[in-house]
Amino acid sequence: MIIEWLGHSCFKIVSDIGVVVVFDPFDPKYTGLDCKKINADVISISHGHGDHSALHQLEGYSLVVSEHGTYEYKNIKIQTIKSFHDNKKGALRGENIISILYVDSLKICHFGDMGENLTKEQIEKIGKVDIILIPIGGIYTIDAKQAKEFINILKPQITIPMHYNIKDLKFELGYLSTFLEMFDAKDIKIMKEHSIKISKEDLKNHPKILVLGFDRAIENS
Repeated sequence: MIIEWLGHSCFKIVSDIGVVVVFDPFDPKYTGLDCKKINADVISISHGHGDHSALHQLEGYSLVVSEHGTYEYKNIKIQTIKSFHDNKKGALRGENIISILYVDSLKICHFGDMGENLTKEQIEKIGKVDIILIPIGGIYTIDAKQAKEFINILKPQITIPMHYNIKDLKFELGYLSTFLEMFDAKDIKIMKEHSIKISKEDLKNHPKILVLGFDRAIENS
């Protein structure tokens, strides 16, 4: 399986048999971020804001996951869990979907724009997970400290941070460095590359925190 970070909260995941899943495609006009058209089989959208739901950026897709339920396509399965985009039960920014992807014997959890602390019910539904893709930038989502609490609770093998301050983004978010400072250097792998190939067998060979596309991050001055 290949995981590619396309920027913000958008990830492209390609299964071993070539099924392409894209999480939270963004609108370049809304975000300021550059993104070409993407060919995909399955699209998962956490909520309807323009930086997470730009279907016009995708081509060739057969399935859109944007509601609560269980979905299957070829060798992948996606289960969704209801959550909120804020800590006021959605009163400020509405609902958000947590998506759990089962692919190539791996379980991957994409948190979308999660804006609340994990509930007991959500923890039970997520269960044991291999990889989490989690927002860390605060303001509109959970922040770095809350993300660390999620990691402590769920204990994933690998955490990939997203939704933080990067070059060309039109709006302010928290810094990647604020999140990384909470971990030992030995537990962090920083990559300039935007993609990585991962299998169930080599999970344990990766540090706890994996940063993709590090060259896009804005440093806290």
